[in-house]
Amino acid sequence: MKSPAFTLIEVLIAISIVALILGFGFAGFREYSQRQVLFAVARDVKSDLRSLQQKALSAEKPAACAGKFLDGYRFDIVSAARYNISALCSGVGVNIEDKSLDSGFTISATIDPILFKVLGQGTNIPSGSSSVITLSQTAISKSITISVSAEGSMK
Repeated sequence: MKSPAFTLIEVLIAISIVALILGFGFAGFREYSQRQVLFAVARDVKSDLRSLQQKALSAEKPAACAGKFLDGYRFDIVSAARYNISALCSGVGVNIEDKSLDSGFTISATIDPILFKVLGQGTNIPSGSSSVITLSQTAISKSITISVSAEGSMK
């Protein structure tokens, strides 16, 4: 007469299969969540760039520029993990905000700083070229690029 119970070998095989599936699933989920953090950092940087572009297009002066001519807004990479947002008023930089990237992220650009000139005059990037901003995450060795053209368009 055969017992309806499972043998020890069957139970061990089932547990091993479940452990393998969970192990691969966890590794995939971890990489996915790290990529999502990289995408979020890229969205933040791109949002800052678009905000500077919009302020320059509308010639919105910060309070510290009162009585001065607004040249534009500048995006300047200070170090591998920090960038600065400022206004350029009569040739003098007026700091608006310093931003730091989360730990494990780096930022670099082919043309730095990027100046968005007022009233649709474009940028300080030479005509026909573009500045490529690269955001990298060391934990997963992935990077995202943001391209800013001489006219100010972003991809």
